[in-house]
Amino acid sequence: MLTFAYEIHRQQVIAAPAWAELMLFDFVGQPGGSGPITGQQWRVMLRTMLMDRFQLALHRETRELPVFILQSTGGSSKLKPSNADPSGLPAFGVGSGFIRATNVGMADLAHIFQEALLDRPVVDRTGIPGKFDFTLRWTPSEFEHGQRPPAQSRPDDPAPLFEAIQEQLGLKLQSSRTAVDVIVIDHVYQPSSN
Repeated sequence: MLTFAYEIHRQQVIAAPAWAELMLFDFVGQPGGSGPITGQQWRVMLRTMLMDRFQLALHRETRELPVFILQSTGGSSKLKPSNADPSGLPAFGVGSGFIRATNVGMADLAHIFQEALLDRPVVDRTGIPGKFDFTLRWTPSEFEHGQRPPAQSRPDDPAPLFEAIQEQLGLKLQSSRTAVDVIVIDHVYQPSSN
């Protein structure tokens, strides 16, 4: 819940109690107003619920952590500009060995990589403006969380993730250490049942 609410990677949550990783919770929320709510509105609602029900108190800091830097390869872009409304929400589907994206900016792509695939935060340093549509296909490995490597490789399988990003998008992920924002849990309590 914390990683979604604050749009961060698990490694960017500091001093969380052990039960926060082990316990599962069901919660029901009712948005105010009418019409569809955005991802940002969901996040605000979740933050409020965490503060109310879990008595969450936190502060923000900057710490140096291992990250992946998303950057351009320096060659010509292989990204197709999106025809969708530039102020519209990004849409993407992530499965084992593919991402299908519509109206996605580079910061959105970095967030997809860190949320769904990689074991550390991803920092966008591409400097590429705009929104794009693309499908990225790769052969999963055991190093990507949530991915199932194929039982047996075939000659027509796509490249592994890092190579596929370069070949298909003209981008690369570079392992590094850099200062990133983190949240430090001051206190949080298990909620009582309703």
